[in-house]
Amino acid sequence: MATAVMPTEQPQAEIDAVTLEVMRNGFVQICEEVTITLLKTAHSVIFNEGKDLSSAVFDKDARLIAQDMQGCPVHIAAMPYSVQAGIEQYGIEDMRPGDVFLVNDSYTGGTHLPDVTVFAPVFWERELFGFVGNRGHHNDVGGMAPGSMPGDATEMYQEGLILPAVRVFEEGKKNRDVWSIILKNVRLPATTEGDITSQTAGVQTGVRRYESMLRRYGPELVQTGIDEIIAYSERHMRSEIAQMPEGEYRFDDYMDTDGATGRPVKISMTARKQGSEIEFDFTGSDDQVPGAVNCVLTVTVSSVYIGMLMVTDPNIHPSEGAFAPVTIKAPRGSCVNPIPPASTVSGLTETCNRIIDMVFGALSPGIPDRVAAGELGTCNVYTLGGQKEAAADAEEDEAGEAWVAILNPKGGWGGMAYKDGWTCIQDPLSNCRIQPVEALENKFPVKVRRLELRTGVEGAGKHRGGFGLRRDIEVLGDCMFSTCLDRSLIPPFGLFGGKDGAPNLIYLCRGGSEQWEPVSSRMSNMRISAGDTVRIETAIGGGFGNPLERDPELVADDVREGYVERADAESAYGVLLTDELAVDAAATQARRAALTAELGANGEPVELGYPAREPRFQPAA
Repeated sequence: MATAVMPTEQPQAEIDAVTLEVMRNGFVQICEEVTITLLKTAHSVIFNEGKDLSSAVFDKDARLIAQDMQGCPVHIAAMPYSVQAGIEQYGIEDMRPGDVFLVNDSYTGGTHLPDVTVFAPVFWERELFGFVGNRGHHNDVGGMAPGSMPGDATEMYQEGLILPAVRVFEEGKKNRDVWSIILKNVRLPATTEGDITSQTAGVQTGVRRYESMLRRYGPELVQTGIDEIIAYSERHMRSEIAQMPEGEYRFDDYMDTDGATGRPVKISMTARKQGSEIEFDFTGSDDQVPGAVNCVLTVTVSSVYIGMLMVTDPNIHPSEGAFAPVTIKAPRGSCVNPIPPASTVSGLTETCNRIIDMVFGALSPGIPDRVAAGELGTCNVYTLGGQKEAAADAEEDEAGEAWVAILNPKGGWGGMAYKDGWTCIQDPLSNCRIQPVEALENKFPVKVRRLELRTGVEGAGKHRGGFGLRRDIEVLGDCMFSTCLDRSLIPPFGLFGGKDGAPNLIYLCRGGSEQWEPVSSRMSNMRISAGDTVRIETAIGGGFGNPLERDPELVADDVREGYVERADAESAYGVLLTDELAVDAAATQARRAALTAELGANGEPVELGYPAREPRFQPAA
């Protein structure tokens, strides 16, 4: 169960509403300056183009005050646990101005090992007042596969270097012993050093801005402002929960496979809403598994928090208080609260997304206008890595520079009560950006041969699912190929009669063969050669509502745009078109009447053939 860290007693000063709002936005601005510093100084493409990073500020008890509003939500909700781990390991009394700490251990507040957290204490008159932190996904942290994302890992030691909270700077001086250990255990030491230095520069910028706020308002008023920001977030979330129908909601879903034995992994969620509080209980979920889809408790908690922020007022300030009315129960030793050294590398990229989707699915009967059908359900991570060709004047035994490209293309989101799902959008755990073709080809020995929408009738509904993309990347040198993705067997679910979407798929074409071979969604270190091409087809989101209720003009638009085939428009939506692709109103009315007469017992058109996966809802007694 997640518990909030209670504040220590502080002198209270009165604060007016205007000053409080200025201060709240000031804390957000601190986070944004930290992120800007990272984007301007980072070495890796996944930082400065993919924006797989986040920034946050905390009080001295590691309570979350504010975050970069464009950062990765899953980072922010878990980051307080990493700061708390540093406090527990070193103690506040052993922290000094100029100290900078680093941690990536999944079991001490981390998400997965490539996500590295850097944080620094903020002092006022020699008293520790708070912390500034950031978290970013590194290109490589060692382990069994380039990129440190082995989808077939069976223990966390295979994923990479594990670091509890360590001090990388002591009172402003570099801790060379720690740096030496880190850089000796990664494949890209220059990039790693540059990115950690960038993260350090970011938190140092944040520390200076935090100190400026303390100078402007004084520590007593700032502490009062922090307490009020957190309290207001709690009141706001409670008011949103109070409007939900009372009762018990349940939803079950599966991960495609555990990544080791090939069997699916069941996750069970029961949500109990009472008054202004809600509990999410994962009892009934499978035990932890041999593969990499185990989800550490901090990520499970973060996933639920993200789901709750998405189904409530988007204006809720995401501080510690917003999470106080939400309780999580996850049995220890289960796939959503594993025991070390269980592998967890894809617990973030895949299981996290599944839990967020399950919050939508579970709560959909009570708040149908606030949820979406299933989305792409994974970060779609696949990694290419190898050695560039050595320079012409290099010694005979000198290898070229190592390179690692971590790719996570976007996909479709599920339809909603009032609109179609979004197309080619990042999964809900992050706000990352797709890495541009130009950046990839400039940085790595690859050529992007195709980048287009993936369309189709999958995800049919009154509001259809958003489309995915199709991307072909040819490698220009021999390298290693690894995958770590989900929803490749079980597609995104539809809601309220909407149909399931299309799964994520990945293929390999060996040079000159013209044959696309399917590739496992969780594997590592497949050797591929110059001229081979990797193809990813990302998911189409699930549909929302009965397809026969979709506006025929919208169906016709999709046909004219080439998104849906004319034959599919008739079979899935009951819409018939003229030779000019205009809606034939009379024929459409007749066809829909015929399809309605053939409805199955659960009210779904039998032609589509998708199994119903509606959530089960038990109203309050």
